[in-house]
Amino acid sequence: MFEGFVGSTAIEGSQIPVLKAGPSWILTAWAVAESPVNSSAMDKAWVENWRIFTDMKFLLVIWFWWAGSMAQDPTVHTKVRHEFYVTVTDFHIDIEKRKITGLVKTFPDDWERAMNALLREKVIRYVQLDSNQRAALHAQYLEQHIQLDLNGEAMAVEYFGTSTGPDEVYLLFMAEYGDKELEDLSGNWTITHTLLADIYPSQENIVIFHYDGRKRTSSCRESNEYRLNFDF
Repeated sequence: MFEGFVGSTAIEGSQIPVLKAGPSWILTAWAVAESPVNSSAMDKAWVENWRIFTDMKFLLVIWFWWAGSMAQDPTVHTKVRHEFYVTVTDFHIDIEKRKITGLVKTFPDDWERAMNALLREKVIRYVQLDSNQRAALHAQYLEQHIQLDLNGEAMAVEYFGTSTGPDEVYLLFMAEYGDKELEDLSGNWTITHTLLADIYPSQENIVIFHYDGRKRTSSCRESNEYRLNFDF
């Protein structure tokens, strides 16, 4: 299910279709905002990153199962167990549209628990919200918790939409960089990514930044105050 837009409802000159959730939906949805010349490479990147994300989930499940079985053995001494929360976020520089396009991938149960925590004072559950109310909540939360700047110049992040599936939630966003050319976009990129960190103390947000055919990966976590830098 793709939920409604907030603010600008479409990228200029394009329209997002309502399609089935999942990797194929993401490839089709962002394809309208990408240059046809780069579509093949971009599709491969999305497929690769989605596969990494789902493999990570599988490995985490296996790890927690193993840790739980070890804890049941009285001869094995372990620390107090705690849950681990992770998101994966891709940033792409789109030269044709002069925008940064972004995609956050997280788990539905983590996201719903977080949204319920935000709604606690309003005495309403996330499942009770209609699509417009959910989109407004997602926009407010995402735009508060993802900041992006180049060489100290901030770029406003704007929520674009949400796609949900049985095993993943995709949050799409963008940021405009004006009339800069590709060479003007080199330098120090700073990303502050605190999404879900106010809900889950052990939250880690993996960031993959794509620039001119190159890719850098790091993570925002408590130890670096959910802030990182990429130099291109």
